[in-house]
Amino acid sequence: MRPPSARPHRAHIPWQWLLLTGPVVQPSIQASASNTVTEQKDCVVPTCLTSDTGTSIQWTFSDHSLQVTENVRLSWDHCMLSIDPIRRENSGEGQCEVSHAASSCRSEPLTLTVKHQPPQSPHKLVSSKSMLFL
Repeated sequence: MRPPSARPHRAHIPWQWLLLTGPVVQPSIQASASNTVTEQKDCVVPTCLTSDTGTSIQWTFSDHSLQVTENVRLSWDHCMLSIDPIRRENSGEGQCEVSHAASSCRSEPLTLTVKHQPPQSPHKLVSSKSMLFL
């Protein structure tokens, strides 16, 4: 004697959108200036380049999420970062991460080296024979 079995249930589920995605491709960073910049003088505009669409972009600096400040701004789509003027605390390694629901991938790091600009003296030293004028 066989146990009673349930009849298979078939339901029609309408699919309006079917999104099949693979892993995202590793993004790259293109910078507007060299990797060595001068404090309070230069600006840098790194851009996260990706061939993927429908992704979100996040930035990290020195392994921390990017903090937007008065000199660090993001474009509306987060692909461009503007650091103007550059400050000492902006030095370090930056990366962009591209992600969608199925995967994410980080760029190779971009290393920013910020050179210190010594303050200019408001007085010039002028010597005339043995006298010194300030």
